[in-house]
Amino acid sequence: MDNITLDYTLKILNRRPYSVLEIERKLKRKNVSNMEIQKVITYLKDSGYLDDEKYAYKLLFDISEFHPCGYFLIFSKLRGRGIPWEIVEKVLKENFDCDEEKKVCQKFILKKKLGDLLARDCRKLFQKLKFKGFRNEVIQRVLSDHKISN
Repeated sequence: MDNITLDYTLKILNRRPYSVLEIERKLKRKNVSNMEIQKVITYLKDSGYLDDEKYAYKLLFDISEFHPCGYFLIFSKLRGRGIPWEIVEKVLKENFDCDEEKKVCQKFILKKKLGDLLARDCRKLFQKLKFKGFRNEVIQRVLSDHKISN
């Protein structure tokens, strides 16, 4: 295994975590051979430096905490980072059920100060929340809870 390639990869992993696919893409742009890429990936996985599942959990936490959005948008963001579909499904199923998504949706409404819009135009708010990736049933639960509490 080429130490220069490994050093480069460890350097970028030191800045932030990456998925296996992201590392592969970065190394391909550096014109590293496929065989060398696979050696580096195998070493990094075996050493615990590269773990798509841990990365997916971290991203899920970061996204839901700092950029509240719904299931579909989180799914898309995780897949966009190169995390395999099966891992994304598993992580979301275990950690982002409808109740959790409802909390995030309510947090989003409060953060964006959309309470006034909720009182005036539920359809507009529904579309805004749909655009942020929230599932229909979650949006409907949040809207019906608000109507009951008014």
